[in-house]
Amino acid sequence: MYGGSIGVTIGSSNTINEGSVGSDVLVQSTGNAQINSNIYSQGLVDLANSNEVSGMIAAGGGLNIGSSAVLGGNIDVIGNVYIGGGVLTGTLTYLDGANISVPAGFTIVNGSPQIPASPILPTPTDLTIYNTTGLEVINSSVPLQPGKVYGDIILKGKSKITFSGPGVYVFNSITARGNNNSFVFDFMNDPGNIYIYVKGDVDVGKLSAQPTNGGDATRILLETQGFGSTSKSGNDAFSIANGNGGGSKWQGTVYAPNGSINIGSGTGSTSMTGALYSGNGILINSGVTLFHSPFNFCLPPEVTLDNISFCEDGSGQLNAIVTGSGTYEYLWSNGAYIRNPIVTVAGTYTVTITDISVPVACSITKSATVTVHDAPDAGLLGSAEVCNDTSGSIDPANTISLWGSLGRQADIDGSWVQTSGATDLTVAAGNEVTVDFASAEAGDYVFTYTVTGESECGNSTATVTVTVHDAPDAGLLGSAEVCNDT
Repeated sequence: MYGGSIGVTIGSSNTINEGSVGSDVLVQSTGNAQINSNIYSQGLVDLANSNEVSGMIAAGGGLNIGSSAVLGGNIDVIGNVYIGGGVLTGTLTYLDGANISVPAGFTIVNGSPQIPASPILPTPTDLTIYNTTGLEVINSSVPLQPGKVYGDIILKGKSKITFSGPGVYVFNSITARGNNNSFVFDFMNDPGNIYIYVKGDVDVGKLSAQPTNGGDATRILLETQGFGSTSKSGNDAFSIANGNGGGSKWQGTVYAPNGSINIGSGTGSTSMTGALYSGNGILINSGVTLFHSPFNFCLPPEVTLDNISFCEDGSGQLNAIVTGSGTYEYLWSNGAYIRNPIVTVAGTYTVTITDISVPVACSITKSATVTVHDAPDAGLLGSAEVCNDTSGSIDPANTISLWGSLGRQADIDGSWVQTSGATDLTVAAGNEVTVDFASAEAGDYVFTYTVTGESECGNSTATVTVTVHDAPDAGLLGSAEVCNDT
């Protein structure tokens, strides 16, 4: 429940179940009330005697509570605090310099009160595209069809309006007088939502409104864009009065961007399941029981999140690209809270993206896989020397192991090529290559070992330089004879 510029007023003998009660300026009660929810106000919170609040209270403009209060949660206040009497289960945190008057035994802390921000109401639906002028007046029981534009609904009692299936229904205004009027939201076991858009004010009087055939309150939205000019107060864009006997009943969220919402006037009771949002104010008179079951305004944004990969000892950047016009918060599984965090470790990363620009926060979750590739290693620069002895009489022999000549153990999945040298020599495939230099001309020969890596890492190369020397030539075996004549 949220009342914007005027605030929220809760009368006596009302029960609010779950959710939160919020306003930009004021949340107040004028009698005994049971509020089983949180209370958030950017301004004052002013509660009468004998109020029970089970949730948290946050007041940005001071707090006044009467006697016999039962307060079940923590209280954060900016401004002065007065509590006439009662019990507090949680802790009251106030700002330094405030005047504090609370019963003995309350736990109070001079600290930093936390006041949650008010929700941002949805942009009102553009109804100027619908022409409701001169259309028929609906004043008796009738089934309505989605996708149609109607004029005014004016009921005088004992009439049933059936909304026949999910879809959009557009009206000029809605007024119901007398007793035993009813709205039936027939979902026909279809998974869609029912949207009721009204250009003017809505006063349903004593009404029973219920979903059937597979629907519930979370799938019903009534948006009234009236300013309340036709109401008794001059401000109420939506009104429902208390009924006798079984009381009035309403199911669905009511959104009044321009006017106020008035619930439970007169004798009797009203039971509401849904949520109330007003850009102006909300008045809960008496005898009202509200069950928080809000319509989901959110259309989850489209999110693109690609897998990424990079080389070891490097890093990559995840990038959640959101298509939408909302205000988004990001929370990653590694604790990051920005749209595009940098990561260095392989694994699966999940991000929850929440649109906080709608009254009911809307989230979507996406995951991406981060792959870290091993860097290729071709070893280090190496060298060797060999003799080009074709006779095989020189030791060592004419062959060199290129693999063994590298300056460091390398990856085994590489290959060799001769990149320089006076004689083209035969280099076999594979890594453990032995080259025969018996027929090589003297000089330097360079062989390059290449290990192919992933595209993110590139390739690794190392070279072995083999210096070939000409074998020494002492000639051939010879003999001679000589006489030792003295």
